[in-house]
Amino acid sequence: MATQSQTRRGYGPRGLARLATGQRPDVTLTELLGADTDPSVRQVAMLAADGTVAVHTGVDCLAVAGHLTGDGWAVQGNMLANAEVLPAMANAMTMNAPTGPGSAKLAERLLAALQAGERAGGDLRGRQSAALLVVSANRGAEPWDEISLDLRVDDSRAIRSAS
Repeated sequence: MATQSQTRRGYGPRGLARLATGQRPDVTLTELLGADTDPSVRQVAMLAADGTVAVHTGVDCLAVAGHLTGDGWAVQGNMLANAEVLPAMANAMTMNAPTGPGSAKLAERLLAALQAGERAGGDLRGRQSAALLVVSANRGAEPWDEISLDLRVDDSRAIRSAS
């Protein structure tokens, strides 16, 4: 699950709970957006364990905004510096990509996509917050032990200078 733009924190836990029951991402996303009072400002992406992707970029997200998807991946952004950011991210996701979303290299591909987006211009405002949480497809009695990676940058003081 990834939620940005004007985020709604409940999307993450509610979406993951529905996916855990086997519900398809497209159905899950439709339900989440249907219960939202302002889905036009939301940006949400979800990737199921089988590689199925569902993505939404609301019509009122601030430009440059959008998303691109492929087999087992999605990239999204809003308030991007230019229209080249998303294609650069998508290219990084697909370069030398192992098959399937459960690959051990998923976290590396996601980080490569973020770095490629930054090199292409990144966020119009400069560097902002980012988070990457990767969990195992295995389910156990102690789910916190199934976290493979939990990387967070709450805010960066590195601000892009205006040109």
